[in-house]
Amino acid sequence: MNRIESMCRDVVESVDGGTAARVVDIVTGRVLGVHDSTRDHSVYDDAVAAAVVALFGSIDVGPMWLALRKPMEEDSEVRSLHFHEFEITTERGYHLAKLLKTGKSVMVLETAKTSHLGVGWAQLAALVPAMVAVLSSSSGGEP
Repeated sequence: MNRIESMCRDVVESVDGGTAARVVDIVTGRVLGVHDSTRDHSVYDDAVAAAVVALFGSIDVGPMWLALRKPMEEDSEVRSLHFHEFEITTERGYHLAKLLKTGKSVMVLETAKTSHLGVGWAQLAALVPAMVAVLSSSSGGEP
């Protein structure tokens, strides 16, 4: 297990009801590391990566994006608007996604519906600096 996968496992195990964590490169769409305790992640990884790239990597995600972006572009302090975090609720659980510091990778935490969202976000945020350091290191440099 590489360091990224180990860190994914750590965040999953730190949240009651945590089920999976992934780090996705939004430039290439490649999953850099995963820990998934609920399913064969090989097929699911592609779906999660595609969703993450669409939400964080795309300059245009449709009419919603244009509606959000137009008034913000007029503000000189907000020239490069992009999403920093996303929370998606499904019938079975929560998907918490956070853009990492360099803007090239996203970490996604999946939890059961019984999980406390605040704890999930706190654990995800707590792991981000260490994950950025690992991705930026020579052994796993973030693209």
